[in-house]
Amino acid sequence: MNELHENLFKLLIELDDLCREHDIDYFLSGGTALGAIRNQCFLPWDDDIDLFITRDNWKKLYDLVTNHPEVLPENRDFICMENTKYYRNPIIRYVDTSTTRMYASQAVAAKTCGDQIEFFILDPIPNVDDGREEHLKLMDVFFEVLSPYFVVSQFLPLDGFEEHKKLVNEYYKKIDEEGFSKIIRDLYKEGFTYPAEKADTLRLRWGMRNGLYKARFFSGKRYEMLEGRKFPVAYELEHALRNDYGDTWMYIPEGTGQVSHNFIIDDTSRPFKDFSDIYLKFVDQEKVVRSYDLNKRNNVDLWTIRREVDLKKEKLNEIVAKKEIDKIIKSNGYDVEELFENRKFDVLNKIFDRYYSIQLNQNCKKYSLMIDLDENLLKIAILNKIEQGHYYAADTILNIIDKNIGLDDYYKHLREICEYCRQLSIAIYDNFNPGTVKDLLNNIPQNYVNLIDVYRAKLWLALKTAEDDEDYESIINQGQEMLKRYPDDGELMAYIADAYFNLNNLVKAKGFYECAVDNTRNGFVWRKAKENVGIDRMAREEIYVN
Repeated sequence: MNELHENLFKLLIELDDLCREHDIDYFLSGGTALGAIRNQCFLPWDDDIDLFITRDNWKKLYDLVTNHPEVLPENRDFICMENTKYYRNPIIRYVDTSTTRMYASQAVAAKTCGDQIEFFILDPIPNVDDGREEHLKLMDVFFEVLSPYFVVSQFLPLDGFEEHKKLVNEYYKKIDEEGFSKIIRDLYKEGFTYPAEKADTLRLRWGMRNGLYKARFFSGKRYEMLEGRKFPVAYELEHALRNDYGDTWMYIPEGTGQVSHNFIIDDTSRPFKDFSDIYLKFVDQEKVVRSYDLNKRNNVDLWTIRREVDLKKEKLNEIVAKKEIDKIIKSNGYDVEELFENRKFDVLNKIFDRYYSIQLNQNCKKYSLMIDLDENLLKIAILNKIEQGHYYAADTILNIIDKNIGLDDYYKHLREICEYCRQLSIAIYDNFNPGTVKDLLNNIPQNYVNLIDVYRAKLWLALKTAEDDEDYESIINQGQEMLKRYPDDGELMAYIADAYFNLNNLVKAKGFYECAVDNTRNGFVWRKAKENVGIDRMAREEIYVN
């Protein structure tokens, strides 16, 4: 652990002890949960800790620290919208006041500018037949008018945002007439008091995404190791992670996927009050927040226009991508279908690199913007992803095609392949269910037999059911044959390494683990390599700096 992680870990231990002593349940969430379950450590780029807490447990914790502030250690504070006037955020923060990690949106309230743990409340919402849609709209308005710093409901489609904007502006008018405090209280009462016993779904009290979870995910807890100590996670954590991060939740992100905060002041040797006492002398907090509010209202009004401009830029990028593909193919005399038949994935990746970067970016995915590629090239681009085990990327492209022009029988077949691979992934990583994997493998649809996802599932199942050395030798032999078709697949290498490890052949195991961690970003492979033979791939990770 670095210095920051050591201090965050100290804060987490304090909170864990406090919650255990007072029978308050919480769960590791976000990047903290990912670090625990994939690698049993902090993600190198993480600069805070994320926790989930249900509304009832938050009330217990809030009442405790409000009525008995002496339970908190020295230089600690709990900050939330209920106890801090200019803190306009639905997230609760447990803060080390003796440190300074300040970013712009915290500076006005000047209460959460140190190392911190973030609590995300899980609120019960009505079931579908009981008015969920209208309830969610009111929650979205609450998030939007509460935060003056940025547009919150960025997950909404453009037509949905227009409806949202209209409702938000109605509430801005009410705020002008009746005052912010009254309207925010009214919205809170409507959106955040639904009875837990009636709800089968919880919503994350954040607003930056819809954040809907089945209540059963959090009906119990289990414990996972983080930096040498066990902490609670949701009993069905894996389902929640797939809900949050999609079908790639088990993979370590790289580059821009490694999200950190941009601090305007970073000084862990001094309390942030040393800084805030200086600038608050010259700041009218009320006036600054009103200015933020005015700017926010303008940003809400302009949001759709700005997104439409973004999409026009993507259409210009489409022209560049198509020309680049055409240039690469013509200048090298490539036959793309022949490249695919000969499994020249590295060449195909180069050809389609610009196309993938545009079609799979956030704008195109969120707004279903389809990059108009030649149909034969498009089919190869999708198959290229499926053949390399990236069914989730192929499925994203198919979803965009479906929303734009619909799917013909061939594309429907490709979607069936993606769904089959997804079911294998869920059975392995979310449910740990050999029985389901066996059933899926026993009913492999036509032409799926040699998919990389099928190969991986076969070795996973063989390891789960192995009973003796002969079984492990068989896994090694199967894996070696599979590597002839997929020579660069780190997950196949890792399963072979697992088999050698179980045979107590540590030299061979280490050799395969070394190759595995260099050929996959699967966090569970990295974890196994560290646990079994001491290869700490995470320690070699280079952190992206924005």
